[in-house]
Amino acid sequence: MKWLTHGNALLACWVMLTGVALAADDEIVRVRVLSRFHPVEMTIEATPGETTTLNANSTYPIRFRAEPQYRVHLPDPGETRFYTGSLDAWWNDGEIVLVNNAPLEDYVAGVVVAELGTGHPEAVRAQAVIARTWALRHKVAEADYSFGDLANHQVFHGFSPQAEQAVGELEATRGMILTHGGAPIDAVFHAECADRVYSAREIWGGRGQEYLRAVTLPAVIAPSAERGWTRRLPRERVDTLFQAAPGQRPEYRIGRREGQLGVYVIPGTWIGIDRFRLTIDRALGWNTLRSNAFTIAPSGDDLVFKGEGFGHLVGLCQTQAVELAEQGWSFEEILRLFYPGTRLGSKDRK
Repeated sequence: MKWLTHGNALLACWVMLTGVALAADDEIVRVRVLSRFHPVEMTIEATPGETTTLNANSTYPIRFRAEPQYRVHLPDPGETRFYTGSLDAWWNDGEIVLVNNAPLEDYVAGVVVAELGTGHPEAVRAQAVIARTWALRHKVAEADYSFGDLANHQVFHGFSPQAEQAVGELEATRGMILTHGGAPIDAVFHAECADRVYSAREIWGGRGQEYLRAVTLPAVIAPSAERGWTRRLPRERVDTLFQAAPGQRPEYRIGRREGQLGVYVIPGTWIGIDRFRLTIDRALGWNTLRSNAFTIAPSGDDLVFKGEGFGHLVGLCQTQAVELAEQGWSFEEILRLFYPGTRLGSKDRK
């Protein structure tokens, strides 16, 4: 692929493409950004004030060389984001694809602010280690980009002013990752615990990673009743999602199969708990079912779901990590609790 710079000069190799020299330890991650907006027009402004407008008539692909900061503005819906490193842009299937080649530590700071905010320093540092570990495990050198900026990967709103302010607090964790067997772990996390942390096997099946096991929460964490939720959904709508015959009213029963939680749709089939939740969320709105810990009970023409927590419930739960930090736990202690059997080390010396 022959790239054009935003000055429209043809470039031949990566050294010429970057424009700004990076230190040897400035690892880069390739993140597709702004995809949720399906942009057809944007303006990209470099720090010195040079502005480029991209739309359907632009000549692609384009690489914007590494800069201390880019301001990217989408006129519709009026969204502005800031990015460091370099940017790649091309047109695909009626929209602009924008990829940020982000310095790893800037990316980590952006994820921490977007996922957790700027709360207690020890919780923030725990989130930084997780974000860095996840990024390095899922980094793919050969692809156009390694991952996106939405919640199905890690939420990343760019290197915002808040992320820039967070860099100092995160310096204590610079380069740190969690490993198991010498490799970065699959550092999944979620927003809020139920009555406990669930194992990967319970939620997704298979053997499950050894370090993503069920965890009992310390007594200092608030009772799970405070994390309860209830949803009343039209039974006919739910039945249709799981392919019930017209007029048929299946029975829904929570159960296990080979250690995995799921829902028996009787008569019919068994569906893994996470797939069941996401099927409903995709059809009826995200977070209709807030977590994978719930019961189902019929109520007239409705089904009533009662549950606890928020998210898939595997790995670190962010709300409870903050609670532990406020109780005096260090980020190292928080990580040991939620990822038992892992080691904290450097990304360069695992």
